[in-house]
Amino acid sequence: MLQDPTYKDMLKCRWTQLRQSTLHTDALLNQIDTMATLLNEAKDRHFAKWPVLGIALWANPLPVANDYVGEITNMKTYIQQRLLWLDVNMPGTCTGLAVAEKNNDTQQIKVYPNPFADKFSFTFNIAKPGKVHCEINDSAGKVLYSNLETYTTTGIQIFVVNNFSRGSGVYFLKIKTNEDVSTSRIVSGQL
Repeated sequence: MLQDPTYKDMLKCRWTQLRQSTLHTDALLNQIDTMATLLNEAKDRHFAKWPVLGIALWANPLPVANDYVGEITNMKTYIQQRLLWLDVNMPGTCTGLAVAEKNNDTQQIKVYPNPFADKFSFTFNIAKPGKVHCEINDSAGKVLYSNLETYTTTGIQIFVVNNFSRGSGVYFLKIKTNEDVSTSRIVSGQL
C-alpha cells in the first residue's frame, strides 16, 4: 500500500489530524497519568504477587526502572521518542485541505486526565473562528466555572483548567460555540 502515492498522502493527512487531537503528545501523556492514577492501588497488589520491578523483561525500555514512577517515566519517554520518529518518517505529503475535509469530529470533547485532582485539559474542534464559552456545572446544573475565549483559528484546540478544587464528584463540562453545544462528563478525585 505504501507504493500508492494517494494512500501515502491520505495516511500522512490522517496522522497529522490525529497528532492534533487523540495522538497529541500532551493528550497521550495525560492519558498515561490518568491510567497510572487509576491503577495506583492495584499496582501494589500486582508487584506483591509478581515482584518484577528492576528486572529486565522482554520489550522493556532501558534502563530498567526500580519503581512504579520510573516505569511510568520510561513509558512516557519511549512514547515521546516514537511519536517524534513517526512525525519525521511518516510517508506522504498532506496539503492541509485533506485534513479539513476528513474532519467529521465536530465538537467531540476529549478530557485528560479524567478523573483529575484540581487541573485538567480538554480538546475540542472549532469549525469557524469565534467565541467559545466553557462552563462546568454540578449535577444540579449550578455553574461552578465559566470562561469565554475568542479563537482566531479553526481545528482542534487545547484548553487547560487550573485550580478546579470542588471536591470529589461528577461534573459536566459544556462547550458552546456559534454552531454547537457539547457536554462531557468529568470526574474529580478518587471515586
